[in-house]
Amino acid sequence: MTRMLLRWNIGLTTQGDENGSTPLHFATSVLRPKPVNYWIHRPWISGIWHPGMPFEQVLQANLAPMFQSDNEGLFPVHIAACIGSNKAVVKFLQKCPNIAGLRDTRGRTFLHIAVEKKRWHVVSHACKTPSLSWIWNMQDNDGNTALQSAVKLGFQDIFCLLLENLQNPRFLINSALKFCHAKHGNRRMDHFEEHYIKPLDEEKESKKMTSSTQTLGLGSVLMASVAFAASFTLPGDYGDNGKPNLSGRYVFDAFIAANSLAFACAGMATINLMYSGTAIVDVPLRIWHFDIAMFFAFGSVTSLGTAFALGLYVTLAPVAYMTATAICVVASVVSLCGFMDPLRGRAVARALYARMGNQALLIFARIIILRGAMVYWPLVTSFISAAISAKYREK
Repeated sequence: MTRMLLRWNIGLTTQGDENGSTPLHFATSVLRPKPVNYWIHRPWISGIWHPGMPFEQVLQANLAPMFQSDNEGLFPVHIAACIGSNKAVVKFLQKCPNIAGLRDTRGRTFLHIAVEKKRWHVVSHACKTPSLSWIWNMQDNDGNTALQSAVKLGFQDIFCLLLENLQNPRFLINSALKFCHAKHGNRRMDHFEEHYIKPLDEEKESKKMTSSTQTLGLGSVLMASVAFAASFTLPGDYGDNGKPNLSGRYVFDAFIAANSLAFACAGMATINLMYSGTAIVDVPLRIWHFDIAMFFAFGSVTSLGTAFALGLYVTLAPVAYMTATAICVVASVVSLCGFMDPLRGRAVARALYARMGNQALLIFARIIILRGAMVYWPLVTSFISAAISAKYREK
């Protein structure tokens, strides 16, 4: 039917409805991917029609509608970016590369809209196409580039894509921009803080502290209970003389140190959470106590993991040395991944390397060393304590 109407009257392609939408606007909008089971529940459609047919027919019939906007200033390429149809965007750019610079009534290019709608594949195509570099830094009516929009909205993956050409996510984004020496703009810093940095909402922060301490407090008490119970169920059991059978071994001493450290950290986390959850304490002080509690809670988790791995190792090593070693290695890798969030960090690292080159390698090394120290300090402390214990035991 579409083909028949186009042969009858080609002028239909440029006619808009009450909203100014042309047939190309509509044909583009139906390119949105359907659910996996869409064609299964509609078998009568799968062999007759699919959304790409009208789009191809209308586009081939007349290129003029590509430059015709609706009442909101949206061109067909904007619609394609809005729904995430990278296929349509590619088709439009192949037909006429200049449409990449078309703007809506708010001054947004298709790249701006793709960022705002989190259409990752559209943004990726725009960033990896050198011929589109002239739109990367185009600003909308508010003076925002696509990168600035990604920063405001906190879209880390899209931010990394854009940063390569010019991975909480907002904290990572802020850190990456600082590493790239991004400027705050042409405002004085006192004016910048006055306009853009909101004062602390103590009532809101108080509610957040109360809610957060309840969950974290439960976890810290549970970790303290586990560490306490492990103190009386030692690996290797006890001998007839009442002493642990594995006492005197270096790894056993490290297990005792790790378990004790886990209990101590959990206790410190619980105490600081009590302060951070108390309404009569000033909010800034409650935030400070909460940060300390988080540090000790993470230390308790690492210490418990260390005690678990060492307990298995000292028990299994005499009969299954390779299995015991593998458990320790896997536990170390899992703890590192759990605290460093490598998937997000990889995206930011790739973006910084593309932006800064070899200078970024020094930044990566510093971050890895500092983060590794934050993760593994209980492990190092446990082995140092075991070494000291073995030294004085020999004397």
